[in-house]
Amino acid sequence: MRRGPDVVHVTRSKFVKPEGEGFAVGRGGVETAMAGAVPGPDVEVALDVQAGVNPQEVRWMRTEVDKRKVRGLETHRDDEFAEPISHVILEQMLKASEFEDFRRMSILWWWVHHRNPENLRVDATKNDFRRYFDRYNQVSYGIAEKMHQEGLLRPDVPVLIHDAYYFPRVPQGIALMNRNRGRSRLPPIDAHLVGINHIPFPSVEDFQMIEGLDIPGFQVVDSQGMTLARKVVMHYLAGWAGLNTISFHTDKDARNFESAVEYYLSGRKIGIPELLVNPLGINIEHVETVLERVSPADRERVVGLLRDSGLELPTLRDKTVFVDIGTRADPIKRIPLKFQGFAELLSQRPDLRGKVQLIQQIRQHRQEYPSYRREYEEVVALRDRINARYDNDTIVLVDQALDNTDVLLMYRMLAESAGRFSGCFTGYEGMCLSAQECAISAADFHPGLIVTEEAGVGNTMRMRGINRDFIIPQHPTPADVARAMSAMHDAPVNQIADSARDIRRMIEDIQLPHWKDRVMAAAFKKKP
Repeated sequence: MRRGPDVVHVTRSKFVKPEGEGFAVGRGGVETAMAGAVPGPDVEVALDVQAGVNPQEVRWMRTEVDKRKVRGLETHRDDEFAEPISHVILEQMLKASEFEDFRRMSILWWWVHHRNPENLRVDATKNDFRRYFDRYNQVSYGIAEKMHQEGLLRPDVPVLIHDAYYFPRVPQGIALMNRNRGRSRLPPIDAHLVGINHIPFPSVEDFQMIEGLDIPGFQVVDSQGMTLARKVVMHYLAGWAGLNTISFHTDKDARNFESAVEYYLSGRKIGIPELLVNPLGINIEHVETVLERVSPADRERVVGLLRDSGLELPTLRDKTVFVDIGTRADPIKRIPLKFQGFAELLSQRPDLRGKVQLIQQIRQHRQEYPSYRREYEEVVALRDRINARYDNDTIVLVDQALDNTDVLLMYRMLAESAGRFSGCFTGYEGMCLSAQECAISAADFHPGLIVTEEAGVGNTMRMRGINRDFIIPQHPTPADVARAMSAMHDAPVNQIADSARDIRRMIEDIQLPHWKDRVMAAAFKKKP
């Protein structure tokens, strides 16, 4: 039977460190968790509660689980499947405005995990937090009901919930269904839920900080003497505790979870999940093998993609090129910030006009929802305004959804064509797996790297001796981005070469399947 509300105490969770590498190019996080969480080769896996998957093979799996058939709900890879169940579910349940409420609550939890109280306070203050909270529970319960209707809630089918912070209340939805079934003398639903947490898990101190925020309604005390703030935190943690298994990327995150559960939920009816600690990393040899196997036809295809976007490689020979590849049009990726920073660079330094170029590969993401559509439209409009002011090809948008081989090859070809070259990664997850892979693909061409201090990446790089000027503060402004770009352009070539070697050494360190906190795997989360 599934562990859940029947358990009335908290015990120390079991840490499981799966054997085997579990890494593959481009898919480290999910694959590693799958390798540890799925028990046998014949198990049918229901994957990903946030968005949908058809009953077909998961084409993006590259480990021992890639032959298994998958049913369930998928998160961000809707472009790779013919009919994402997520959209069917959410469209059946919610109007567009209601989905926006749910998405905004999800983003609030994103701020909590990334220890960004100011953005949390601003977002929660200017919007109806209570309505978001109610909608969050409503959608989570509805997802549980839909999973039951689809036949996914069975003890022999592990349901892998990717990015589980989006739907932590699903276990409570199952518990609610079981209470209703008990009244009707129906047998309880027995499910096996596995949650994956790719990002830092908050500590007790982080949750206490959230409790103290000045958010309207947050400090209102109910009839039981509990503030809404504490109730929200307890509901969130109880949802996580209702899972059977949780996969973290560091011991520290797993222990933060344990401490928070013991602090907030001790003595209450919660589950006792098994905790997995699965570090993230990439297979450098695999990246290099992929590039060794590319054919002239592969190169010509990438040249064609760039040409379709208005970019000819020979024009980069005397330029400093800033590149961001593999980014979806999503507010958390901060593409407009990069564009604004680049425009500020051109404004502050007229001498660089015509000598620098920003290349942004982007893919449209969930355009049926207003917030994602607005983000994409803002990116395109910014590109047009900046290009009209400075030069028609100052910013190039490669508006293509590329497979992993094309991403690596494009990055390498841009690096070998440019006068000097920099990857510019300013998303919240810092230097993600795709960024690592691209850095390795271009390592022979002395790439620089501009990255934020988010999630500890900047500190790691500083310890490695990478130029401090190439690191952007945690909450950057366009001026910060412009400063880093200017420093990258002016840096001596040998300094950029040293940075390239340091980047490679850092990546070599974290790709190994060891279990130390210094892996800092949560900072290197894979985002599609």
